[in-house]
Amino acid sequence: VEDYIESFKKLKVLNKYGTLNKIERPIRIEDLLTHRSGLSYGFNRFCPLGKKYASTNLINESNLSLKDFVDRIARYPLAFQPGAAWRYSLSTDVLARVLEIALNDTIENILSKYVLNPLEMLDTFYSVPKTKLYRLMPITGEPNLDKITEIKSSPTNLNEIDINSFYSFNPEKNRPRGGHGLFSTTAYYHKFANMLLTGQTPSGDRLISSKMLRFSLKNRISKKQRPLFIDTVPQNGYGWNLLGRIMKNEGKSLILANKGEYGWAGAAATYFWIDPEYKLTGIVMSQHLGSNIPLGEEIRGKTYSLI
Repeated sequence: VEDYIESFKKLKVLNKYGTLNKIERPIRIEDLLTHRSGLSYGFNRFCPLGKKYASTNLINESNLSLKDFVDRIARYPLAFQPGAAWRYSLSTDVLARVLEIALNDTIENILSKYVLNPLEMLDTFYSVPKTKLYRLMPITGEPNLDKITEIKSSPTNLNEIDINSFYSFNPEKNRPRGGHGLFSTTAYYHKFANMLLTGQTPSGDRLISSKMLRFSLKNRISKKQRPLFIDTVPQNGYGWNLLGRIMKNEGKSLILANKGEYGWAGAAATYFWIDPEYKLTGIVMSQHLGSNIPLGEEIRGKTYSLI
């Protein structure tokens, strides 16, 4: 990564005593793809680095360009030595910046050229045109992204919240990111999920070669680095590949699953999964930040119970 981003040549690693160690090896591109870079998120409450992110409001600096945001990330130490553990993180934002440098273009143009246009995802933007704002769904829950993993004993709060300061539909406030920022519809996300199942566009053109798709789906997380955790919540049975989670051992899952299914989830209780055995894709588009209800997993389980 430091071959692309100058600021990543100066990284240190935060140890358990709160002091800094030298980095043993640079962060690799694979570390970004597999979330083993040593970066974190502010909602990883029991991660000392996550706490630093949250205390400085890092994720909410949406007005920064992607370049400036990634340089800001590099000012912090790493949570662990690259490759030593799995932690869901800002790696995807750094990966987006690497793409910008490698392809000499903006992440917005790169996604449009290589993904959104070939898949005909017409209503997918980093900002919502004024003529389409009436279609924008309200969002409920916890307005502070760094607090979405806090355990809540009270019933789920469905009061509408304003997240414009962090996730605005206005391009002047919301600069493109790698880890968040796109607006789309269920129908268009379905095209994306189907592409991850087949490697093809709706017209049948191949977007990912069959060999590359199989290569991308191989689990890369060793047993000693599993189970994966989001904050303190285990992702039972799952490993991680170059695209997202992948079910390695459905016997460890607490909700009906199938070996080899893959996908990911979002902060607002969104969820998708792809099953190559049954040739199915499932998408849950919720709009609630900070829910303790495993809505996506429950719907996935109900789907399998009907097969």
